[in-house]
Amino acid sequence: MPAALGRILIVDDDPLVLEALSAALAPPYEVLRARTGLAAFELFGHPPLDLVLLDYVLPDVSGLAVLRALKQFFPWVPVVLMTGFGSEDVAVEAFRAGARDYLRKPISLRDLLTRVETLLAGRQLVGVVLLPEEEAV
Repeated sequence: MPAALGRILIVDDDPLVLEALSAALAPPYEVLRARTGLAAFELFGHPPLDLVLLDYVLPDVSGLAVLRALKQFFPWVPVVLMTGFGSEDVAVEAFRAGARDYLRKPISLRDLLTRVETLLAGRQLVGVVLLPEEEAV
C-alpha cells in the first residue's frame, strides 16, 4: 500500500461533514477526525499533522481558540477554517489568528481538494535553502 500524501485532521461536530470530507480526502491522504475542540487538542502533534480543516463553531470551544492553540505549539501546520456562518469579520479574525485559508459551507469538494493540494505542496518548500547560481552544486 502506498504511503499517504499527508496527514489531515478534520475538526467538525457534524458527523455528516466529517464523513463527507473524510471520504473525499482518504485516500490519498491519511485522515484523523475530531468532533470537539478538546478531542482535536488530543490529536495535535501525535502523530504529526500536515494540515487541519477546522470548523468555526464547535460544541465545547470556539474554532478560533483551537486555531490559536494549534498555532502557538505547531505554527508550521496550515489551518483552513470552515464555517457556515461566514462573514468578512470572521474571515479577518481567522487570518489574524493564523489560518492559511477559509472555506464557507457548503464546501465544494473540488475547491477543497484544490486548496488541500496547494497547501500541502507548499510544505515541501519549508526549510529549503536556495543558493545563488554560482554557489549551486
